[in-house]
Amino acid sequence: MDVDAVAAVTREAFLRSLLTELTESLEYVVGAEEAAGHIGLAAQRVGDAIGDIYTRGLEGGRLDGEQATAVLVDLYRRIEGDLHVVSADEERIVIGNNSCPFGQGIVGHRALCTMTSGLVGTVTAQHTGYARVDLPETIAESGLRCLIVVHLRPGRGAEAGGEEYFGGDPVAEAPLPPCLGAGRR
Repeated sequence: MDVDAVAAVTREAFLRSLLTELTESLEYVVGAEEAAGHIGLAAQRVGDAIGDIYTRGLEGGRLDGEQATAVLVDLYRRIEGDLHVVSADEERIVIGNNSCPFGQGIVGHRALCTMTSGLVGTVTAQHTGYARVDLPETIAESGLRCLIVVHLRPGRGAEAGGEEYFGGDPVAEAPLPPCLGAGRR
């Protein structure tokens, strides 16, 4: 029997499935809002670490909004997202995403959208000092795409909602979480 032909399970498919099942379990146990909070905390830690990786790779310093957006587009390309800039100015960046890195398992699990909000908000705020991320359209809510609106200044458009992120010292290096290499020998 050729088991390779029977089951086309990949590491990525397994991890996506595991993450969506964990999210569904968390939503069931603590509710969607609390689950989103937990996922958001993890997203911020991963966002800090990924932001630091790009900062080191780009030889330090703060990036402007356009450069931070280029980092996000590159990051999502690497994790099988399909980000593209819809519009950008000094006030806000609007990004579209036609392909969720979590695959179709995202549908019905809006809590996983806090991973996007957390990554985008943390990486942007790490370099610009502030970001408020609003997700008016999501694949998780059966949309054809995600629309990610990143406000770069506090107070403007705050009635639209969203999550706020504040940047710290871009030179200080956050420890890598285990998923990105901390503690590995």
